[in-house]
Amino acid sequence: MCQSKTKQKYEREATNMSFRFFDWLTHNKEVFAAYRGSLGFIWA
Repeated sequence: MCQSKTKQKYEREATNMSFRFFDWLTHNKEVFAAYRGSLGFIWA
């Protein structure tokens, strides 16, 4: 039971992290695009 609670907490934190990254990404599209462009990646 304790293990599943830990897993749920981890999944919740991972979801929260990816949501925050996505939220940051929507506000910083130009920064991200410039960063990816400087590495030589092209995002369509």
